[in-house]
Amino acid sequence: MSYSVPSGTYNANQTVTVTPSDAVSGVGVWAVHTYNAGALNYSNQDWTKSNSNLTGYPSYDVTLTEGIWTIYSSVYDNASNIIVQEPNNGDGWHYETYTIDTTPPTVWYSLSEGTYTGTQTLTIIPNDNLTGVGVWAVHVYKDGVKIEEQSNNYLTGQPNFTVTLTEGSTWTIYATVYDNAGNLINQQPNNGTWFYQNYIIQSNGGENLKTLQSTTSTQYLREAYSGDELLRYIGEYSEITNNYICFGTSDVNACTSNPDTYMYRIIGIQKSDNDTLGLKMNQLKIIKATPIKNDDGKVSEGAWSADGNINWDHDRNSVRTYLNTTFLSTIDGTWQTIISNPKWYMGDNGELAATATGMMSNEKTATTNASYKIGLMYASDYYYSWEYPSSWSSEDVNTNSWLHIAHGTSSSPTYPSRAEWTMARFGKYSIHGYYAWAVFNRGFESREPVDNAGALRPVFYLSSNIKISGNGIETSPFIITFT
Repeated sequence: MSYSVPSGTYNANQTVTVTPSDAVSGVGVWAVHTYNAGALNYSNQDWTKSNSNLTGYPSYDVTLTEGIWTIYSSVYDNASNIIVQEPNNGDGWHYETYTIDTTPPTVWYSLSEGTYTGTQTLTIIPNDNLTGVGVWAVHVYKDGVKIEEQSNNYLTGQPNFTVTLTEGSTWTIYATVYDNAGNLINQQPNNGTWFYQNYIIQSNGGENLKTLQSTTSTQYLREAYSGDELLRYIGEYSEITNNYICFGTSDVNACTSNPDTYMYRIIGIQKSDNDTLGLKMNQLKIIKATPIKNDDGKVSEGAWSADGNINWDHDRNSVRTYLNTTFLSTIDGTWQTIISNPKWYMGDNGELAATATGMMSNEKTATTNASYKIGLMYASDYYYSWEYPSSWSSEDVNTNSWLHIAHGTSSSPTYPSRAEWTMARFGKYSIHGYYAWAVFNRGFESREPVDNAGALRPVFYLSSNIKISGNGIETSPFIITFT
């Protein structure tokens, strides 16, 4: 007996032609019985693919679809000899076995595609119900870059694979798998050979945003314009009352009784990652509620740069050096660890009547060369703290802004004799030397010679491994917990 298709595993339907032969007396009675799942019992026999009396027929075709099949054939020659061809069940039936697997394998991801908060563990399991999993692999991409140490090109024999998705990043996890019949995964979405899923893993700041939104009217925590990197508090000082936060202590009583030391206010929350500066989505940007003061309780004032140098990276820059050494040293070491260490925008803006959007655009044209934990508010931060200033320019008086220093806290109304420094550079002004932007007592922003005296309110970004709780009001400010 000959079979046109040999025993084996196939990934397409097969038509097997069974042909009897006898070179001496010729073929007599013969039959073909086809069984699904291989067992030789009547309950598994497929009668549509069987024929018990094929006498006189030269051959018989059996079409095999998805499944495991055994085709038995028995034949007598005209001298009454019965087939003994191997393999044989011992009762005169020769047989061949086939596995037809036309279904591609799949993979199971323990996490559905989507957005999650905090580091996640993703488990990937390949599956094929018929012929089993063959070669499979996983490729891991973080923020568009392949992470070799989390990828594996050869997982054959391994039942699953685990990937750690850290927070503050976007991840794409690709998996490809062949089954033992040679079928390739076509599970969707698919780039042609690889199934994939996308994940946005927010820092715990994602929960922080929910906390802010639950305690503050949405109309005040908002986007100034589409290119703004922050969801920021925008409104008059009488409206923005829910953005107080304690830094340096988790004791509410200590914070509220020592606001000059521990009380800060939230400028905004980072909307997305900023690779230029090294910031992550949902990091909080906070500003000291009151200016730095001397031991006698009076506002401490100093030059933006005592030697007239306008380079923030210069080792003789007065403000940068003071903030990142003297001031930083007053913060407990544990709390220093949750201050982010980004670069800062440092573009010049030499236009006195600059609009808010224009100022922000100019600030972004350059950055510091190095990273610094402590900075100051940008001139654009002050612009965008009070309503949508589409026509407001730097020379407009705005004493209603919640960021105006006179409204720091009700318990500490003292403010500088003249002005408060910002990070923003004005550039060189004619023959008069270098200037930086400052917020003046009367509420407007303007240029100020860098060697003049001004007040300082430190600004910094909190790292992503913190959570906040509380009401955010001055008497019950947000409290930071470490995770």
